[in-house]
Amino acid sequence: MTTKRTLVLFAALLVMGAVFFLPKFFFQPLGIELKLPETLGAWSGTDGKITEEEIGILGKETEFARKIYSNGQGDELLVTIVLSGHDMNTSIHRPERCLDAQGWSLAGSPTVRVDVSTRGQLDTKALKVVRMVKTGDGRQIPQMMLNYYWFTGQSRTTASHFDRWLIDKCDRLFRGYNQRWAYFTVAATITQGLKPNGRSEAETAAMIEDFIKGLVPPTHLASVKIGK
Repeated sequence: MTTKRTLVLFAALLVMGAVFFLPKFFFQPLGIELKLPETLGAWSGTDGKITEEEIGILGKETEFARKIYSNGQGDELLVTIVLSGHDMNTSIHRPERCLDAQGWSLAGSPTVRVDVSTRGQLDTKALKVVRMVKTGDGRQIPQMMLNYYWFTGQSRTTASHFDRWLIDKCDRLFRGYNQRWAYFTVAATITQGLKPNGRSEAETAAMIEDFIKGLVPPTHLASVKIGK
């Protein structure tokens, strides 16, 4: 292990230990609007169901917003906001943790920077996942999906679960407060090969990124700095 990695590990352990000695915390104001717009450009949204399994797994104070957006051209986006409660350990987690249970395999997870022209450059994690599905004639074919996600606190965004964790622990240690982090996901199926005139992976990625550009301004308050 290099000296730099050793120092980072030591600092993280120090933060973890010191947090338990602080007497109490107060919560920062939210950095987001927990409400998805009814329409966004060519997209129209309908409320999506939050499953009992999701409610059971996450902390009881966790809050949600979810919509399924369509553009009249056969495209759909599943958009979800998960807002943490008091217990960060049960309210927020990386979606990678749920893939196996849902039958998905991870095929890639690059960090993608989306230029939100009026606010800055938003770093997102773009998961490419795949699973086998059965067609009407009994064949097994691969289904692929792109799922972009990021975390938003009172004043910052990050695509890194570790960075979010470290920011949270430093806030507790040095400032004495918690943040109610929000976790945004925008997902779409890659429809090429699944239906006529379906979208390729590149076309699906461009569609999602364009949607995110419009989603950030109405959901992220002015207090939130987008990007570094």
